[in-house]
Amino acid sequence: MYLLKTVGDYYHIIYIKPHTERNSGKIHGKAIGEMVFLFVSMHAPIFKVFGYNPSDARFIGDPVDYVIFDGYTQIRERREDRPIRVVLADVKTGGAGLTYEQRRIRLGAERGLVEFREIRM
Repeated sequence: MYLLKTVGDYYHIIYIKPHTERNSGKIHGKAIGEMVFLFVSMHAPIFKVFGYNPSDARFIGDPVDYVIFDGYTQIRERREDRPIRVVLADVKTGGAGLTYEQRRIRLGAERGLVEFREIRM
């Protein structure tokens, strides 16, 4: 079993030996791959390729990884006064593509099927 542990500013992937040795290396490889992907997905804003201010991004994980309020930090700090662009983003690695549901979300966004609602209770 693999665990992701933080020590100060560093992340360590730790292997914990299972009670039985029935698990194959293939399972371990898959587990470590999933952990690395989860780490990359959740920490994508710190990478230059992300392309947005990390403070503007909110991780939601499903059905897309991030809702980015592009320019929010500038507005919050009163350095700009303009509408905030909302971006739905999903982090992919390797040859992974969008899921069927993500493609429908993208299509809806491209067609302008996005709105803002104030819900009062």
